[in-house]
Parts: sequence; structure tokens; C-alpha cells
Amino acid sequence: MGRRSRQGMVIRAVGGLAALVALQACGASSGTPVSPVSGSASTASPAPSPSGAGVSASAAASSSAASAPATTTPTASAPSAGASASGTTAGTPECRSADLRVAAGRTNGTAGTFYLPIRFTNAGSHPCEIVGFPGVSYLSAPGGTQVGDAAQRQGPVGSPVVLRPGQTASAIVGMVDVGVLPASSCRPTPVAGLRVYPPDQTASVFVAHAGRGCAGHPGQPQLTVRAVRPGAGTP
Repeated sequence: MGRRSRQGMVIRAVGGLAALVALQACGASSGTPVSPVSGSASTASPAPSPSGAGVSASAAASSSAASAPATTTPTASAPSAGASASGTTAGTPECRSADLRVAAGRTNGTAGTFYLPIRFTNAGSHPCEIVGFPGVSYLSAPGGTQVGDAAQRQGPVGSPVVLRPGQTASAIVGMVDVGVLPASSCRPTPVAGLRVYPPDQTASVFVAHAGRGCAGHPGQPQLTVRAVRPGAGTP
């Protein structure tokens, strides 16, 4: 083979190789990118960030709450401050003997029995509450000895009474006319007045009311007492 023919073959081979390289370069620039790991095309979308997911969930919850119908839970009405079932003020302290001015009202009589209101007036500077029966008995003198049996309770206890300063409640005391009782069992005895214990108190007050009581046991109460009620009291 001649020298010229060999040079022609070399030139053609170099030209063909150049054309092949150019063709591969063109395909690489226009083709689908290849994953360096698997060699396959990547089609997955980027995962949303955690903060993005939280915002989306919060927005969805807010939207649901806004569209849901509002519901309310019924609650018990609070009672009026300080009101009790009896209409008195809760927390009002009891009337102590030292808070009260105790005095007798006017006596009214019926056949065989006299009725005397015992009045309890709030002499303090603050309201107090009084309820129930006072303790009542005859005394021979102020600070003297008791004459006969103490008063027997009569009727219901009643409701508490709140006394503001200067206000009065009263309890009616029934006193049997000892003249109608058998003298042998009654043993009539002069008395100077009444020893009165305000309801639920242990300190007594002397109320002057001269008369006669039974030192004995005539077979029936010589004294009866009703529970306190608002006002000055009428038999």
C-alpha cells in the first residue's frame, strides 16, 4: 500500500472518532440528567419542611374550629353573695349576751296565764344573728337562787333573725298565775324577776319582774317560752 493511501485512512479514522465524540457530547447536553447513585431519573418532589407541616396542620385546625358550631356548657348559677335559705346573711355572727340589751315588755293576761315579751335589742355596732329559744327561770333576787322549774319550750324553733344595731327581736314567756294552782304542790314563793339566757349563750341577764312563782312542782309548767321572732313582740 502506498504512503498516500495510509495517510488517507488515518485522516478518515480521526475524523470518524471526532464525529463520534461530538455526537456523544451533544446527547449528553440534551438528555435527561442521570442520578449519580442509581443511574435512574429523579422524579421525587422535595419533602416539606417540619415547620411547613406544623403551619399547615395549625391552619387546618383553626379552619375546622371556625366552621364548627359553637357549643356552651350550662353552669349552675352562683347564689347571691351572703344569702342563706332563711333570707339572712351567711357569716353573720351570733348575738352574744354582751351584744344585747334584754328587757321585759308589757304583760298581757288571759285566764290563768300572763304573757310577757322578753326583748333582745342589738346594742352593739355590728349586725348579729339570733335564733331559737332563750332559757328563762324565776329568781328570788338579782343574783339569787332559782325558784322552781325553768321555762318549758313551746312551739317551733323558727328562722334566724338578723339584728342590725338598734333592732329588736322578742320571745314570749307564759307565766301561770300561781293562785290557780294547788298551794300544797306549788308552794307559792315571791320572786324578783327572771334570769334570761339569750339563745345559745351561757351568760345570763337579770330582768326585773316582781311576782310569785312555784318553789314546788304543781304538776304543770309554771313558765313556758316561745322562740325568738322579729320585732318587739305581742302575745
